[in-house]
Amino acid sequence: CNVEGSKRFACSNDGCNYYYDESYSLDELSATEIMESAKEYVGCITTYYPDGTVNKDATAIVLSSDGIILTTYFALDHASYATFTLGEKTYDIVEILAYDNNINLAVLKIDATDLTCATLCESNPVTGEKVYSIGNALGLSFAINEGIVSNASLDGGDVIYIHHNADLISGFGGGPLVNRFGEVIGINVRRLEAGYTGVGFAIPINEAMELLDEIKARDGKILLSSDSHNAANLTVAFDACIELLRANGFRSIVALGEGKFKEFGI
Repeated sequence: CNVEGSKRFACSNDGCNYYYDESYSLDELSATEIMESAKEYVGCITTYYPDGTVNKDATAIVLSSDGIILTTYFALDHASYATFTLGEKTYDIVEILAYDNNINLAVLKIDATDLTCATLCESNPVTGEKVYSIGNALGLSFAINEGIVSNASLDGGDVIYIHHNADLISGFGGGPLVNRFGEVIGINVRRLEAGYTGVGFAIPINEAMELLDEIKARDGKILLSSDSHNAANLTVAFDACIELLRANGFRSIVALGEGKFKEFGI
């Protein structure tokens, strides 16, 4: 993560002990500049029922050039299959790599190469700093809302949230919370309903990236669990997951439940 500060430069010649410090700061971007940059890595997740009708619309960000994307777990609930639209191109979701319903995040895979990745800022946000929520508004348009961090470390029990007032429109779930330098500091996962505005909650990006660490530690099997640590209560509609996997050519899945691995043939 790029943060304002200073750099120390030293002479590369052997025996030379000369060095100097140089201060620097990052350029603050306008909302327009942040929006244009985000169009390269922010896209729309659309999930469908078995009959082909739309289930939900949400937002996702690109984490790797080869098609790993991050979105909200809620978007997948009761879905039979899903697509990801980035710019003018739409991709099928081919794998569910991991999800955690406690923090409402899911890591998915599309068949793609040479994608532009989000720039992530893993340093802790600061209460009062300017932020932007970006997402797929109501499934109709790409939108950006400005606000500030109201509480940089709100205790949510199982997770620490970034509480902010950059409005989350329906469809913004899974979209990025971006700082004034255009770096992703969190993923928007919740908002207050019943007429409240300006009360949004994001998972810090460094917490979200822990899901990727779990994927790297696995042997390539698709793990379906109610959360990334304890799968005693599987809450995703299992039949819907079966349909999603079957539609994408998978022959078997592995589910973790009641402390044991169970394999189901398709």
